[in-house]
Amino acid sequence: MTYTADVFGGNVELRGVSAKAKTAIDTITVTVSGLVELTEGGNVDTVGVLAAHPDNHWGTTGMVNSLISLADSLHDTYSLKLRVNDISLPLGGKFDLNADYSSGGDHAEHRDGTNADVDVSGLSAAQLDFVRKKWEALSTLPAADAVHDETKTRNHFHFRY
Repeated sequence: MTYTADVFGGNVELRGVSAKAKTAIDTITVTVSGLVELTEGGNVDTVGVLAAHPDNHWGTTGMVNSLISLADSLHDTYSLKLRVNDISLPLGGKFDLNADYSSGGDHAEHRDGTNADVDVSGLSAAQLDFVRKKWEALSTLPAADAVHDETKTRNHFHFRY
């Protein structure tokens, strides 16, 4: 049997049925391994916790360390904390904000701990430029792919690592 995981994390019950064999049932946990939590503290404020996803600040080690580095740079330059919203859920997998269990949607990229939304409301144009350029330097992706600017519609940058 081969199982291909969906875009969602969590427990999945697998059932094997054959006319000449005993039915077998097992549960596996679909997860993105190695995610670590970005915790509140230092120069990082974690924001955006909702009842639908109360534990939403999990990322790869590289992503989390780079966000902390950005937060430290922002604080050193402007005495501001970095407000980090959604990264990934503890097991990875898609955020299902609309509870429709579709593979697309607003948070489809947040499945594997390499995307984060950073709240930039209240930042000046110079501060926005600073945050963008710092992230472009920290990301493992080309600068053109590292930042999706959603400041006009949602007051945040969507960072890719």
